[in-house]
Amino acid sequence: MRFGRLIGAWLVLASLVPAQDVAPEVLLLARIKFHMRKELAHLPNYTCLETIARFHKEPGHPFRFQGQLKPLDTVRLEIVYTNGREWYGAPGDRNLSADNPAEFIGSGMIGNGTFAMDLNNIFEGATFTYRGEEAVGSRMAVRYDFRLSATMKAFAISIQGGYGTVGQKGSLWADPQSLDLLRLESSADEIPPYLPVEVQSTKMNYARTRIGGYDVLLAQQADLHMLESSG
Repeated sequence: MRFGRLIGAWLVLASLVPAQDVAPEVLLLARIKFHMRKELAHLPNYTCLETIARFHKEPGHPFRFQGQLKPLDTVRLEIVYTNGREWYGAPGDRNLSADNPAEFIGSGMIGNGTFAMDLNNIFEGATFTYRGEEAVGSRMAVRYDFRLSATMKAFAISIQGGYGTVGQKGSLWADPQSLDLLRLESSADEIPPYLPVEVQSTKMNYARTRIGGYDVLLAQQADLHMLESSG
């Protein structure tokens, strides 16, 4: 609640500052945040089928992404985002009650947050730095780097060797006209020394999808990569 009050106070203070005294990239970021908060708040109550193709490699090259990844399996889950949380179920389920997709697998890597939760955490708690314009496919986008401190406790990694809260750092690209998010790349930051993870990174691409009578902005595809300290 304290964090929410501070955000509200900052918004009131910002509204009192003349627009000409605020850098254009700061105003643009505020517009992107406001736009994306509205998008997340108005996601319709529909479930989506999430298809996860998993790959792995045997250890043997510590601290380096070496060796050929081999197919492990394919996982399919129903997923819905509501009230700031993601819920999961088996395909065809009408009662999505699990908030951790790990309940549906026997072993191996899986993650949550890619549907909408990670994005909400980043826009609410991260600090941003403007990096200019870059092309994303055929579209020109604005890039902002971000950092989300581990003290926010928004992101956690749980593996066989331990559990720990980490930070996030990365970049996002948004259309400066529509204010839609186009791409998000992030990696784990401030990894605690007792957690046997060398690297964790995520790349997500966004586009509008027709759901019912709405064109909803959703993650279309995500790549999650993890390297344990054992290799």
